[in-house]
Amino acid sequence: MKSLLVPLFLLCLWNESSSQTFPFDLWHQGKVITVNKDTIKGLVKYDRENFLQIRHDDKIEICNSSKVASFEIFDQSYKRSRQFFTLPYSTKGEYKTPFFFELISSGKLTVLSREAIIAKTNVSTSRFSAPKIYYYLVDKYFLLEENGNIESLRGKKKDWNELFADRSGDVKNYMRTNKLDLSKKYELKQIIDYYNSIIGK
Repeated sequence: MKSLLVPLFLLCLWNESSSQTFPFDLWHQGKVITVNKDTIKGLVKYDRENFLQIRHDDKIEICNSSKVASFEIFDQSYKRSRQFFTLPYSTKGEYKTPFFFELISSGKLTVLSREAIIAKTNVSTSRFSAPKIYYYLVDKYFLLEENGNIESLRGKKKDWNELFADRSGDVKNYMRTNKLDLSKKYELKQIIDYYNSIIGK
């Protein structure tokens, strides 16, 4: 009897965690620009490990990031267009490899992002209930410097204020007026777009 309980327990965890759907689980209408400057239009599914699937002309083509210059999708989950570029990046101080980065804003501050998944376990107070695992989508932010280097950002409110520097007062007023939240990716985009629009004025 004991040998049957473990698979059943794991099945409960799998059912709980596998019921969630994230943007990279879905097909999106979009287009892909290859490094050879070819344009492929169709349905696009991306993953967080730098692979794309492109459904076009009654076939599915798989490309890794080394063959893709950029791609754009209309994301039904966000109801908006999203633009990605392939850029060289080193995750552990090693040699750089091509990664997909979503462009958040371009200008004096060029900010990029990559998605990550974190897992949290909710343990019930009842000994008869199995723990439930919940997966959450989080965004990790990066600053693209003028020399092409990509610097990881913590994405904390204090860090953004330091980047806004002497225009942080203007940005705070803009956020307050428009009720924008730095912790929400596309509200953050709106905030940085505003900063980039006023920085030279």
